[in-house]
Amino acid sequence: MNGTRSLGTGLVILFFLLFLSSISAIKPTDPKWELLTAFAPAPTGYEHLLTVSLRCMIGEEKTFGQDNLGSLSLDIGSGKPDLAIVTPIDEPGFFVSGIRTDGYLSVDAAGPLPHHLMISMFAGHSLSIWTESGPLPAVMILPSLHTLTPETRTRWENPLEFDSALIDVGASSPEEIKGLGISMLDAVAPVTRVISLAGGKRTGWCLAQKSCIVISAQTARHIQSTDNTPAVHFSWIAQSRLSRRREGKPVSLGIEQACRRIRSQRIVMLGQIGEDRENNRFLLGKGPVVVAAGRDIEENRSAVDTMARKDKIACQWLENWDSPLLTPWLSDNRQIVVLLLPAAFSQTPAETVDEKDIANLALLLQRIMETWRTL
Repeated sequence: MNGTRSLGTGLVILFFLLFLSSISAIKPTDPKWELLTAFAPAPTGYEHLLTVSLRCMIGEEKTFGQDNLGSLSLDIGSGKPDLAIVTPIDEPGFFVSGIRTDGYLSVDAAGPLPHHLMISMFAGHSLSIWTESGPLPAVMILPSLHTLTPETRTRWENPLEFDSALIDVGASSPEEIKGLGISMLDAVAPVTRVISLAGGKRTGWCLAQKSCIVISAQTARHIQSTDNTPAVHFSWIAQSRLSRRREGKPVSLGIEQACRRIRSQRIVMLGQIGEDRENNRFLLGKGPVVVAAGRDIEENRSAVDTMARKDKIACQWLENWDSPLLTPWLSDNRQIVVLLLPAAFSQTPAETVDEKDIANLALLLQRIMETWRTL
């Protein structure tokens, strides 16, 4: 699960080669990210599915680094980078945990789930099983409630549990499963379909996080041809959703390892945050949510606020972000800015983002990079 197997690498690369020419002119501030969010998923522990796509998007001729967790890194520019752009890439997902005699598959969670209802949300939904030969279509099935006895029906009226979640791939025996190339521990992930909504909104599974990944990757692609400029470090962090306790607080394992590896003193981290309509916070269409942390908090906040006002970039501010993704950075006395993309119905198949927020986050990242690279 640490990325040693390359599942469907050839198909992923072929997919990118087919449309890479269509995105080459897209700049980091272009919000048309729906062109780019169909790449491979990244359930926790299976991030290598996505990092193949990232290498292809940014340029396979570049010298990438990769740690034992599967995090991908890249330095662009001259000298030692004092600025790092960090983006977590793993998402909730599943893996094949059992092959039944009737040809159905059982699954378990790849890493922690964001909420107990997640497995129920995918009943009847399309999934992909990522085999060594590439993805195969599948669906999570439920029995017909009309044919069940009242006693049996009660069981299915409750939230779905893993013991009852079955995956149908059109097979009727373990031999047919083997013939399809499906193996135990293969990744199982929701199919990402980006749907356009009214008012410049987009909806799709993990769309906020995927948008952040694309923004950072396209930023790296855009600046890679610039010579004789201060270096920038890019890291796409695997296994960020796994955590351990440190001094009573959960700490992201992927981020903690990145902290030890990255020596840059200025950190910009991209991520997503759920819209909080009840408290009128982190609303769609109001810009990215910005967090200043670490060393020189007030100075950083003032500087970013000035950049945003100068370019009329809408943004929302969050004073304290208590997150396992932020905690590891705070012990090193670094300058930290976190840019979070708001998402409605976060961590559900209907996760929704606003195109304006994506464009504003990308533009603000560009302005921060332009300023911090020259300090």
